[in-house]
Amino acid sequence: IEYWVELAGIGHVSIGLDFTENQSEEWFQWLMNGKRLDSPVFPLQLPLRLPQGIARADELPNLTAGLLGRGYSHLDVQKILGLNVLRLFEQVWRE
Repeated sequence: IEYWVELAGIGHVSIGLDFTENQSEEWFQWLMNGKRLDSPVFPLQLPLRLPQGIARADELPNLTAGLLGRGYSHLDVQKILGLNVLRLFEQVWRE
């Protein structure tokens, strides 16, 4: 996250909260159906390896605590956790 904040700025960084816990390999195959599974950009590797401490939705407070512990303000953490995406949606779908 810090790399992206340094590269793009705090107003342009967000994380995906699309957790896929307890899904079968068949589900992932269905999800990827029609997409290039042989793509070097996004190879499907199961089981998914997620960062320790934030691998499940119920561990998301660990990410919040980690960002606050690294000196991010409460507002910056809120931006990373979703406010930036909401702002983008508002700008794109303003009409």
